[in-house]
Amino acid sequence: NPALLSMWGKTWEEAIGKNLLENGYEPWHATRHEREIDEIVAGRKSIRSTVSFPHAELGKRVYDYILVPVLNDEGNVEAIAGTTRDITEITKTEEELTRFKHMADNAIDPCILIREDGSLAYLNNMALKHWGYTREEAADLHLADIDMLYNDEVFKTFFAPALQEQIPQFETLHRKKDGTILPVEKNMGGLILEGKP
Repeated sequence: NPALLSMWGKTWEEAIGKNLLENGYEPWHATRHEREIDEIVAGRKSIRSTVSFPHAELGKRVYDYILVPVLNDEGNVEAIAGTTRDITEITKTEEELTRFKHMADNAIDPCILIREDGSLAYLNNMALKHWGYTREEAADLHLADIDMLYNDEVFKTFFAPALQEQIPQFETLHRKKDGTILPVEKNMGGLILEGKP
């Protein structure tokens, strides 16, 4: 289709009837797909995977693809249908999140990820230790469970402004799992609200 031709940097006339190598695939890449095609013909089952491939204009990209057998009336494979989806940006985001999680998990200060409704999406190792929860228990926590001064007005005044990149700093009281109350100074500069920049 036009999207694939654009990826290859070729016209229909230049691409039709040519093999993978002739259409610009590197030898390892062509061999990989040829092996997958042999597997599909033998087993009549789809194959899904990812691969890096240089786009003619955009440079190196990462693609998610699926190859599906097209069967004739006798049940034999007469063609292979393939679809490809560019997942480069998704892959980059996942890598950045993995780096962030590794960094946050090992931070010396408690670090939490709060959703807009006040539920907790993530607590780093120090936060779990600080409040005394296991990771499984923390999955059901809301900010109100750990912050004694939390209410809708406090959220609007101190937490919500972080959405507009303001960095409020204030004191509050935290309640640990065992009921212990601790005074805490919060610096919202370390707060990330899920789904927002």
